Amino acid sequence: MDFLDFLPYAVSRQGLENRLNMRWREWCQENVQPHLWQQAYPVFDGVIAPRYNEKNRKYHTLEHIADCLQKIDDVALVWKKGNLDNPENYLSSRTAPVLELAFWFHDIVYDTHRHDNEEQSVTIMQEVAALLQLPESFSKEAAELILCSQIKAVPQNDLQKLQKDIDYSIMGSPASMYDVYAKGIREENNWVEEQFGKEVYQMKRANFLEKTLKRAEEQGLFYTRYFQNMYGAAARENIKRELKTLRGERDERNEKNELKK
Repeated sequence: MDFLDFLPYAVSRQGLENRLNMRWREWCQENVQPHLWQQAYPVFDGVIAPRYNEKNRKYHTLEHIADCLQKIDDVALVWKKGNLDNPENYLSSRTAPVLELAFWFHDIVYDTHRHDNEEQSVTIMQEVAALLQLPESFSKEAAELILCSQIKAVPQNDLQKLQKDIDYSIMGSPASMYDVYAKGIREENNWVEEQFGKEVYQMKRANFLEKTLKRAEEQGLFYTRYFQNMYGAAARENIKRELKTLRGERDERNEKNELKK
């Protein structure tokens, strides 16, 4: 199964790229001065798509961006119906475009060998923002959102909480979709297993999952009530299931090592 299979609309990979290209153009038309549109449109084909289509990516792809943008739409729809807690703090005609810009660029640099992906992603976003002559405050807020996508970053305001929840919502997806995500993460880090052995990847991944599960059980994985209600319970079950799989692989390896003695 492919992540593409779980998007809420039936589309081919090329169809997805065309759809996102159109969405980028729509965002530009709403947020960029008309005389700059012709230099804004090519950013998708020249910067965004090539980055997210890099061969080393298995989860952090255009499908992930499409999923995040769909979540923004879902929240906006609930907000418009007046069903989102403190809606004025989450989305508005001012904050929604900033949030979307941040998601277009939050993983534009993704290399599991390095530890400054978010900072490098901010640099590219700021270059594009300058090209499009976006207000400095717009670019600054988008940069703060991108940096908040770092694993250890703690959101400092409601918009950052929403960004963090959208990025983490994959944890609470249906089991089959979560499995595709977990497989993709493992494939993006396959060099760890190749260089250091499977047990090292299993240990590192389990460590991350255990910390995430502890937070989920003690205070909730998600910061907003909307995402906690929608994805909280499923996230805990998915994490427990992956941990069980990783521990099973470890136990099986230990048994084989004992037999060799």
